[in-house]
Amino acid sequence: MTDTLSETGGELLAGQPLRVVERDGVRYTLLGTAHVSAASVQAVEQAIGSGQYDAVAVELDPQRLQALTNPDALAQLDLIEVIRKNRIALFAANLALAAYQRRLAEQLGIEPGAELKRAVTLAQERGLPVHLIDRDVGLTFRRASQRLGFIGKLKLVAGLGAGLFSSEDVGEDEIEKLKQGDMLESSFGEFASESPALYESIIGERDRYMATRLREERSDSQRNVLAVVGAGHLAGLARYLETDTVAPGPLRQALEAVPKKRNVPWITLTILAVILAGIGVGFWKGGMGMGADMLATWALYTGGLAGLGALLAGSHPLSIL
Repeated sequence: MTDTLSETGGELLAGQPLRVVERDGVRYTLLGTAHVSAASVQAVEQAIGSGQYDAVAVELDPQRLQALTNPDALAQLDLIEVIRKNRIALFAANLALAAYQRRLAEQLGIEPGAELKRAVTLAQERGLPVHLIDRDVGLTFRRASQRLGFIGKLKLVAGLGAGLFSSEDVGEDEIEKLKQGDMLESSFGEFASESPALYESIIGERDRYMATRLREERSDSQRNVLAVVGAGHLAGLARYLETDTVAPGPLRQALEAVPKKRNVPWITLTILAVILAGIGVGFWKGGMGMGADMLATWALYTGGLAGLGALLAGSHPLSIL
């Protein structure tokens, strides 16, 4: 098994962080992207257009893929069902992230996650297998929330409130840093030191989960696989893909396990109040269109779980990318 950092493959690919891991007879090319970068979309197009890959894997789960490729599905969102199934905290986190990422997208003129959507589209056009390797967003959030103490829950509510109500533009200097793959990857170092437990659930566990999914999908007919993931996952994914020796089936089950809770905690009720307040402000500031848009777009951006971690830890929202 080998892991190499590559800067070959053309000018556009050289601008994006790239790692190559060879294991079990498969060569995995891990392309790190920024989820709001036109350069990342171009890098994906160049990589798949080269014709050298047998399959394409993306940092998506089925729910997020549906949100990216079928926006009409979001109109079927049932807020009452979200509350009944005790998914309020998950809903609030994604609503706040959607508001933040929408502002960022409006500044840059590109849809967040466009490079992932493009990777799936191009792979399907070429008849290549597409592997969705990310863990279900609900599982990740529930596992992360179990690690929070009282102070952590307070930070969660404060972070969600800030995400819902903020309307400030993102600074140009910070945006440029986000577009640099090495800066994106290294930005999680500070986050890890601030809240190692949350980092493990939101970033570390997903790194290992995605590596496990790649191993699960191994096939003799797929010897050269391209994996498109956020740059913040690149180092961890490469490490687990190279070194993990636990069988992928049992490991995946362990990473998906979530102990059930019977009672609805106070944090859920508090977050519900934050959600309703945020939606109310949306209707008040922008009318029916803005308020409805806040409800309709939250699921599209559930890939920003790194940003959720930053919010939980009290970090700047820009570390989401």
